[in-house]
Amino acid sequence: MNLKTGPQCLAYFAVLLAVVVAGDRLLTQRLYAQPDRLVPAYRSFNEPSVGIKLRDLSSAKERFDTLVLGNSRTFSALDPEPFDRRLAALGVRAESFNLAMPTVDVRFWPPFLERFYDRAAPRDVLLGVIPRDFDARNVVAEQQAKAFEASPGFANRDRTAVWKAAEEALAGLFALRGRGNEIRPRRLLRGRKLDARGFRLAGDHGWGIFDPSLVVPKPELATKARLLAQRSGSSRLRVGASQLAALARLDRLVRARGGCLTLFTTPLLYDREPLGTVEVQRDFQRLLRRIAREHPAIGVVDVGPEVQDRYGLGDFADGDHLSPAGARRFSRELADALAPRLRDRSCGGGVSR
Repeated sequence: MNLKTGPQCLAYFAVLLAVVVAGDRLLTQRLYAQPDRLVPAYRSFNEPSVGIKLRDLSSAKERFDTLVLGNSRTFSALDPEPFDRRLAALGVRAESFNLAMPTVDVRFWPPFLERFYDRAAPRDVLLGVIPRDFDARNVVAEQQAKAFEASPGFANRDRTAVWKAAEEALAGLFALRGRGNEIRPRRLLRGRKLDARGFRLAGDHGWGIFDPSLVVPKPELATKARLLAQRSGSSRLRVGASQLAALARLDRLVRARGGCLTLFTTPLLYDREPLGTVEVQRDFQRLLRRIAREHPAIGVVDVGPEVQDRYGLGDFADGDHLSPAGARRFSRELADALAPRLRDRSCGGGVSR
């Protein structure tokens, strides 16, 4: 018995759709190193790991009361899972999310919280800081902030729910359409899968680990540490007025929402950049004391230099980013240092270690 024209057309359409979707899936598996970690093009950001991180944040059911901000050092240094567990053992309940992003400095965060972050206000904001975050010559951080604001993810943040649902449905059905922004023809012509080298998200609370191809071998780490860890030089820290103004703005924003802002530092094996000299490190220590003096509501926990001499080569992925083992260790030690402040809900208090 022949099918009628209408059902025949529907059957033909269904077969055609199945073939197209199957072809799309096969090509996706062929092209991408991580085919299942999809951030649709309409909400992609300037760095692939940022898109995944913000997707995890928006889809999480938890009410995060502790936000960890900072750049790539903080991104790799703080694993929320051991951090929260250690705090709980010390009598402090926390649900933390590592929101740190590569290359940004303190100027990035006030507009991010004002214009993009739409979840409940955090109780505590922890900001990992390094000398470069306050240097007036840090133009790369400005470029990254502009790239973030120019990205589709930021531009489409206020789209209607119907518009977003349609885009999600299309991206889910046709992965190549959803990931079209990631295609790099030159890499494909060389027979390499599309792979976002840099940070890989470990878990869904924002912590990132280095791509294995970027981890520096231990012998090379040891050699560079001998050359760079305690070097002197002519570079000095030039504190930027815009960075200090952004810090004050961030402090006001956090306190207006009923929270406390605390700065912290991370361990360092060596810093190969021009600001990695012992003179800059001394300037940075003086700056932290200045911040504590001029902004008494901001807590400053300078734990990095206190603990770093106990860290070995296995604790670092490169000179200034911690390995997974080092991050888990540091997360527990940072929890120890912060527990009294978080338990007492006391903002400020000068520089402590």
